[in-house]
Amino acid sequence: MENPFRKRASENVDKSDAFLQLVSPEPIDLILDDRVDELYDRLVYVIGTPGSGKTTLGRLFEFKNLQFLAEQHQHAIFRNMAKTLSAAGALDESSPKIIAARLTMDAEYRSIYELPYPREVKNGLLKGLIQARCVLLWLRELAALNIPDSQIRTVLGDDSPAAEKSIGAEDIHSLRETAIAVEESIYDVIHALIPKDILSFPSQVTEPYELLKYITGLKVMSGNEKGSSVKILKSMVIIDDAHELHPFQFMDISRWLLERRFGSARWIMGRLDTLSPSSALGQLRPYATDYDLPGYKKDRDYIILSTDQTVTSKRNSRKNFQNIARDISKRYLEQMPLFRSRHQTDISALLKENPPELTSSAFANLEEKIARTAESLRITPERIEQLKILISDYSSAKAESADVRLMMLRVLMHRHSKRTPQQSLFEEAIDIAPSKPLSADISVLDAARLHLFHEYDRPYYYGFESIAIASGNNVEQYLQIAGALVDQIELRMIRKRNASLDQSAQHKIVREVATSAIKDWDFPLRDSVLKLVDHIGNEALKVSLAPNSPLGAGANSYGILQSEFLVFETKYPQLGQVLHYAVAYNAIKVVKDYNCKNELWTLFVLGSYPIIKYGLTFKLGGFVEGSASRLNKVIGGEA
Repeated sequence: MENPFRKRASENVDKSDAFLQLVSPEPIDLILDDRVDELYDRLVYVIGTPGSGKTTLGRLFEFKNLQFLAEQHQHAIFRNMAKTLSAAGALDESSPKIIAARLTMDAEYRSIYELPYPREVKNGLLKGLIQARCVLLWLRELAALNIPDSQIRTVLGDDSPAAEKSIGAEDIHSLRETAIAVEESIYDVIHALIPKDILSFPSQVTEPYELLKYITGLKVMSGNEKGSSVKILKSMVIIDDAHELHPFQFMDISRWLLERRFGSARWIMGRLDTLSPSSALGQLRPYATDYDLPGYKKDRDYIILSTDQTVTSKRNSRKNFQNIARDISKRYLEQMPLFRSRHQTDISALLKENPPELTSSAFANLEEKIARTAESLRITPERIEQLKILISDYSSAKAESADVRLMMLRVLMHRHSKRTPQQSLFEEAIDIAPSKPLSADISVLDAARLHLFHEYDRPYYYGFESIAIASGNNVEQYLQIAGALVDQIELRMIRKRNASLDQSAQHKIVREVATSAIKDWDFPLRDSVLKLVDHIGNEALKVSLAPNSPLGAGANSYGILQSEFLVFETKYPQLGQVLHYAVAYNAIKVVKDYNCKNELWTLFVLGSYPIIKYGLTFKLGGFVEGSASRLNKVIGGEA
């Protein structure tokens, strides 16, 4: 069977049972946590980087999937997802409570903006097409369950007879026929070889059609010998891939869907591109509200669900994502006959985690370096013994291999040298107490591991926990890495070898996946983003590999004073645009209000793939001090 990790199986499966078996409820639960009262009565923006789960979330709200979960909610594999969506108000134990139309904003919708008509006319065409297709999708979903039109009624939030007539809501047949007529008329306009004259537009295009504003749901009636029942389904539209729209289209759609008197639930889903640079780099705020939308306030009129930050802002975020990654892996491995038949569906058990050791020749080479370091730094044998005692007393170092302890010694020797006055090369070395006491701690241990990686190619990225962290809390990136690992594990199983993948193979695969993914980056201002990432990566590597490891585990960020960041967009607009796309595509993350040295900093933290490419730590906090003007020069911006 084809490796399901490779093809992002959940997005390529249409049938509800197969799709829902592959989707983990863990990230959905985190994204929708405690927001049920806000999901259906105001505009909801679902914003995230590629692969963070936006489309998967949208698909879960499709009626056929909710219906399947309602029918199978007691089945063990679907029980948790059913509970999650029930808590989100999308279904109860017996049936869905929502009927949603998910519309992907592809090139057809974008092409409307290119038509030679006034903006308000193009906006009307886009709104009309969206609404007509919503109706047709809703009714198609109900027809798939063999529910006849005679058992369906519209539910309106406005008793206006004119509104009812304008959308054809007198009965379901009229509703469908009106939607078909509107869609066909708009289709003829936007696909005409020669642009039509506005005066020749058919009435279905020019007359008001505000279906989503007035309709609040569909009433489905059923009956049998045991009695009758009525179920009201809340109507909903999901605008998926909204970043594909022209920015003006995005603003117009937002302005429309932000109206307070709106009958249907409405979600807009898109990448961080849909935010302005200031919003993407700072506090999340819809792109549209950066412009002329007075009177609308976040939380009151709209909410934002960030598929990235919702997971990463939770306490123990890395632990949360490890649970997500473990659950997804189990679901995917169970789809692979070889793994299922051998009961090998726990990916963590297939990734060796015992710390590797250097070869005897490499270890001997390290011992020689230690001896030369002691001689060049004028450190006495007595002081070296004291440093070794510090290391042996540090509990975490006791479980480490001899090569790590030896590299810890070298780091401490350099730290000792920094804290003592320089000695003459022509006199015998004397033992001098450091100006500040030395200690063997986690910073020294982390530094030793990093130095061993760069000097001796000792595996650094291995084990399930490290692999999950390497994905940057992004499902798509996790599947890319896990897919490559599973390929190798499967090959070993086919060849009748031990299935567990050793540390060196894991480390090599992780680095290859990250490097290859960066080469394949394809988004606006890619070259400038690469320049920025390269500068931060090399600067961070330089300070990380300093002999005394002043930052312990090392750096993976570039920091500027917060005061500089506050005037960022106006003073360095070009750099703001570059960082906008760097953030939107997982190349960089922005961390504001970082307190260090009694100053507030804004950190530009490298994404997980750049961290892996440059061989840096995943630990947060270590950064290279710099300035916005320096970064601006790196990308060729104006001084």
